[in-house]
Amino acid sequence: MNKIRHIIAVRFLCFEGNLGDKVLSKEYIHMGLHLMSNYLVPTLENQTNKNFEVVILVHPKLNLGAYKKKIISLGGTLNLDMVRFNKFDEYIKDAAKTAENLIITRIDYDDLVWDGAVADAQKRIGLAPLYIYGYNRGYAWKEDDDKIMAFYQEYKKRGHMSIFQSAIIQTNDPDVIGIHPYKWNHTKPMESPHVQAISKDKVKFEPNYTKDAFVWVRHENTSSGLIFPGYVRNKAYLDKDAVKQIFGVAILD
Repeated sequence: MNKIRHIIAVRFLCFEGNLGDKVLSKEYIHMGLHLMSNYLVPTLENQTNKNFEVVILVHPKLNLGAYKKKIISLGGTLNLDMVRFNKFDEYIKDAAKTAENLIITRIDYDDLVWDGAVADAQKRIGLAPLYIYGYNRGYAWKEDDDKIMAFYQEYKKRGHMSIFQSAIIQTNDPDVIGIHPYKWNHTKPMESPHVQAISKDKVKFEPNYTKDAFVWVRHENTSSGLIFPGYVRNKAYLDKDAVKQIFGVAILD
């Protein structure tokens, strides 16, 4: 049995939301593949700690025969697998049998995260049977803009976190097996019925306030479109050299 197994679960066309059947159109899928290749893959390849695997979560109705080979091939040097979203609970329960500590991290196919994010999450192993961890300070960027804007989500009373949320689990405790970040609303993980069903002494929640933790990419394929939310706090910017160094992607070139 491994001591650590870290699964980064990537939402890719696995929910409909406001987009409806558009997520299954060829146009949307091809744009999603382009975004994943340009943003997610290089930012994960840029991680200082390579001890993780990537699972692409896809829509239950997606034609895997048409797209699985293409999606897997985009992974580059990543250890990549694919699972239908409605089968992910079963996948996680099986994964818990293979390691003493299981980390399940949530990120979308078009997001960027700082290069120490994997290592940072793995430092929290052993702190609680269920340790909920993630970031709420980073940047938002509209494709083709020449600047990225500071983006803070600090709703402390609601327990808010943003990109790269993790459930860090000790697999010898059956009460926490099966919990993962897609079990809770990302704006309030501690209010999830799945989390609240666990004894409070087994759960610890920690938002990380590192200011350069992620870049939230805004584009026409997102369910909320290009509109910036109201919780962008100020006009602090990163230059292109800093973006490339921190996130591994030259988005401002």
